Amino acid sequence: MAFRFRLQSVLEHRRHKEELAQAELAKRMKAEHDCLKQLEWISEEVTTRREQLAQRSAKGMPAHEYALAGDYATTLRIQQMRQASRLGLLNAETELARGKLVIATRDRKALDVLRERHLREYLDNERRLEQIALDEVAVRNYSRKNSQ
Repeated sequence: MAFRFRLQSVLEHRRHKEELAQAELAKRMKAEHDCLKQLEWISEEVTTRREQLAQRSAKGMPAHEYALAGDYATTLRIQQMRQASRLGLLNAETELARGKLVIATRDRKALDVLRERHLREYLDNERRLEQIALDEVAVRNYSRKNSQ
């Protein structure tokens, strides 16, 4: 008789939930990383445009170009604030996904430990039954030799 873990379907379900939690965490971490990269780009763009504006202002620049540069700088600051607020939300979502993964992993590990314990008990029982059978064979052989 082969070993059969009665809660195997539950274990598979928990493994699946853990995989889904891992995928969700990876998705959240990627979104957070993308947001950080966007913030870095905006910061670099603001710095670059300020330097360019300072250089062009020193040389003399038409008013309409100066106004356009100011509008672009305002747009960049608005995008920067929007991304910064989005980053806070993404951090919270990432932590929530991380917590769900921890719970899913803990649940799966609990069933893995239970499965290992049941397997160990099964193997111990099989060894005990095999030893009993071998002892019986040895006793019969001994009895046959002594009775002859």
